[in-house]
Amino acid sequence: MVLSSQRQNNDQLVSQLQSFVDRDFSPYIVIAVSVEANVPDSQVPSCQAINSANTGTLKNSAYLERQDGRRLFLISYLPPIQDGLGAKFIFPRTEKRSILSQQSERQRAVRRRV
Repeated sequence: MVLSSQRQNNDQLVSQLQSFVDRDFSPYIVIAVSVEANVPDSQVPSCQAINSANTGTLKNSAYLERQDGRRLFLISYLPPIQDGLGAKFIFPRTEKRSILSQQSERQRAVRRRV
């Protein structure tokens, strides 16, 4: 999808995207977030927040939460770059055992305001 939006295939972009796709993400849960709006001015605050955030500011306030209340806190945050994938929130997949399982029917991502 990212490449289809390009007028010409950029070999460097293709290489970056391929290396991202080929990476072993098994120890991680990666959530990519993009901001788009029909009214451009309405996306400005969201874009500013996503672009100015960093791992330090999100580390203790961004987490995944299961229905039973168990939380998995952010280990890394990557702001958007020109890869078309948006910001990346990275969580560890396990804490001694997997936090996500078939028994946990529902999960939610949370970012508390600090």
